[in-house]
Amino acid sequence: MFLSIYVNRVRIFLRVERGRNMKFVHLTKDEFDSFEEKCPDSTFWQTSAMGIYKEKQGCSLQFVGVKEADTILAASCIIGYPTIGKMYIYHALRGFLIDYTNEDLLRFFVKELKKDLQQQNGIYLHFNPYVQYVQRDKDANLVESGFNNQKIIDTFIDLGCSHKGFSRGFDITTEPRWTMVLDLKDKDAPTLLKEMDQQTRWSINRSLKYPIHVKTLEKKDFYLFKDMLDATSKRRHFDSYPLSYFEDMHDLFGKDTIELVMACLNVEELKESLTKERQDYIDEKTEIEKKLEELPNSKKFTKKLKVAQEGIDLTTKKIQEANELKKQYGSELYLAGAMFVWKNNEAIYLLSASDENLKKFMGPYAIQWRQIQKALDKHMTRYNFYGTSGIFDKSADDYGVYEFKKGFNAHVEELIGDFELVLDKKRDLVYRSMKKALAVLNKG
Repeated sequence: MFLSIYVNRVRIFLRVERGRNMKFVHLTKDEFDSFEEKCPDSTFWQTSAMGIYKEKQGCSLQFVGVKEADTILAASCIIGYPTIGKMYIYHALRGFLIDYTNEDLLRFFVKELKKDLQQQNGIYLHFNPYVQYVQRDKDANLVESGFNNQKIIDTFIDLGCSHKGFSRGFDITTEPRWTMVLDLKDKDAPTLLKEMDQQTRWSINRSLKYPIHVKTLEKKDFYLFKDMLDATSKRRHFDSYPLSYFEDMHDLFGKDTIELVMACLNVEELKESLTKERQDYIDEKTEIEKKLEELPNSKKFTKKLKVAQEGIDLTTKKIQEANELKKQYGSELYLAGAMFVWKNNEAIYLLSASDENLKKFMGPYAIQWRQIQKALDKHMTRYNFYGTSGIFDKSADDYGVYEFKKGFNAHVEELIGDFELVLDKKRDLVYRSMKKALAVLNKG
């Protein structure tokens, strides 16, 4: 994102002067795709592929926009959720592909979209723009002299939209309002590592001591991540996803956009590494013993001998533990997994899972460090750790997750939030009244 970058890079084809001949239109998929691809900061939520995914789930799908002559100035993917009486609740996936600072264009688009959806039995339109509200740092503090996009909120309210507030916490019915993003612009791997907190650097370096391989899964192996996610969801009390979700996303978006990875540790490679380390300690001990034969009263070599023996004992213990792990898990240990979305200038860390019993190997850190470097190789400017509750004290259920993301030097991004635009007051009244009645009946 975000807005400042978006405006600078997209304004050349979104700029509309007051009084020019704009027309609200329905777009073909090809027209929408062509426009969306020109928007350097569009997200995967705002793609036709995501629209098609929703359509497969039973929603209606249409692409709308604003044209001047043959030039598209704004566009949106609109999903329709069927309700009672052939009425629809409409949703603009992550808002609109538009220059939100161009008030004339924004007002025209929203007004015309409302008219159009009214004619399609619409109850209300829901949208949650991918636009920051105010600028914050990694501690969620306001940045002095940072940007403030209150004016965009005010414009929507003036257009009759109700703002659902500056919510905190998680709502499974919508995308998170709070995210955490690592800025990659003009950075290299050593700089990023240096800017992380001490504990995070230590964890990454510790993961690098193990022969961990971060593997991109083929579609046929997606079940490996899904099984780990199921176990993680039970432990952390959140809803998992069916295997079909990952398969459908892969098929619709392609392997270059959707990536599932697993951090794996081969037990035999681990034992080989530990055996070599143990032998180094044995060789060191032998040399020290020779020195002590010459200098039996040397405190220096006596101390070194003790350290070498402790190394032998520790590596011996670790080899034994590796043998036990092999008996329990087999030759391949699956430490952690994650789902990533690669889109334009942004890598999104969308979902994660891990084996709590194998956390000492630092699998999640191995994944993050590999993917951050991959994002750098792809010349991306944003590494999005995705959602956080917006509650930044120890009372938060996700405080540990927030600390994990913060440790990578990710800053907090607060979005402007969710909006609803009533399309027809009578339909809205009927729908909400029937919802209340059904809720009462269900309680009875």
